[in-house]
Amino acid sequence: ITNNTTNQVFKLTGSYSKQDTIVIDGIVPTVNGTEQYSKTNHAYLDFAKGWNEISIDGAIDYKVKFNTRFYY
Repeated sequence: ITNNTTNQVFKLTGSYSKQDTIVIDGIVPTVNGTEQYSKTNHAYLDFAKGWNEISIDGAIDYKVKFNTRFYY
């Protein structure tokens, strides 16, 4: 996942299906409720004020949601 606005990149290695649920809470991701921190680049994503351009590489047919405590 790349935030093209802030140039930050979060990487999670592995093979996942559409049925898997990946949650990133800070820098700790879980896949189907199991912690996967060791499979990441140990990075995190920030959001800039306003519109952020996000890209997801290596995935097709997915849904993404962002839940932040900030309102823009």
